[in-house]
Amino acid sequence: MRIATRAGRRRAARLRGPALQEGILYTVLGFLDERDDASVARICKDYAALRRAFVLRCGCDCKQLWNVCYSSDGRYVATDAGRDISVYDSTTGQLCYRQTNYDMGTGREVRALAFSDEPGLTFAAGGIDHEGNVDFCTLYVDGALRHTWQREGVVWAVAFAPGGATLAAGGQDEKVTLYDTTTYEVRKELFRDGEVNAVAFSPDGQLLACGGDDALLAVYDLATGATMRWERPGGNLIFTVKFSPDSSMVVAGNRFMMLAVYDAATGARLRTLHFGGSVESSDFSRCGRWLAVGDFTGAVTLFDVRDRFICRRVLRRGGAVPTVAFSPDSATIAIGSWDNTVSLYDVETGELRRRRERRSAIDAGRK
Repeated sequence: MRIATRAGRRRAARLRGPALQEGILYTVLGFLDERDDASVARICKDYAALRRAFVLRCGCDCKQLWNVCYSSDGRYVATDAGRDISVYDSTTGQLCYRQTNYDMGTGREVRALAFSDEPGLTFAAGGIDHEGNVDFCTLYVDGALRHTWQREGVVWAVAFAPGGATLAAGGQDEKVTLYDTTTYEVRKELFRDGEVNAVAFSPDGQLLACGGDDALLAVYDLATGATMRWERPGGNLIFTVKFSPDSSMVVAGNRFMMLAVYDAATGARLRTLHFGGSVESSDFSRCGRWLAVGDFTGAVTLFDVRDRFICRRVLRRGGAVPTVAFSPDSATIAIGSWDNTVSLYDVETGELRRRRERRSAIDAGRK
């Protein structure tokens, strides 16, 4: 079977912006038997090598929006556009803070962004450094750069543990690294057989889930570091993983246009949800009622978790949706799209509250 990887197109758009979303399509040739772990691993390794070669050729030319997240108190919404990080007041939409690649380093581009659950402007960013050839994961406290960890590959995902004492970063180096945010030491390294695209801590702080190019959802016990389970939701590259607020469920979405819902304690698959395009992003509301899923077609689907995951609403954007995030009060959902806009919708009514075009500070003529 010939496999045309939509993941390649997704990564190309990450690196160069919307002009290449339709123009670049990696093709991996081979026969894939989902029961054959060796075949899956070989194909994913071939794809990772192609992607790395493309990353090195591209240079610093990314203006694409890839992340949107709320601060724990709901006061701020943070986004990136490749070459900068911007933080807005979630109520007024006013720009409160901006960190450009002049501040971060002229060759740096952001690929991952996450707030700590501590109040204020404590967040982490990860990405690629084209000039220094040393990729990075950085910690910001009160908006000021506190520490930078050097990495041996692009950082695709970052996440804070509850309390903010531990930061997880995963990416092209095929591992998840746990950092102490006070001493900046490496606490633990969890090795994978492919690039890591998504990481998530359970809200109770006991588990860590990650997924990536090896097509496996891995769940780790943080107390022991032991792997509790390996699951293959559809046998394809995983782009998003999330825990429910009560830590009872974990979801994983992949390129095969599906998202699997698992019991976090037993690993039993509870439900499989299907979509019109590859699953790019997901998030649970803190109230526990809603699950939002963004896909490559530009649709964001809201499922009622308490009522058998029935689809309650579909919100549509002008481009693929690589990131969605609920506000802490669960009343608003922020949607970041490849049309370079951030849109805030009322969860109950589906009405658009605010929309902002996300432009790079360099494009806007600002430092």
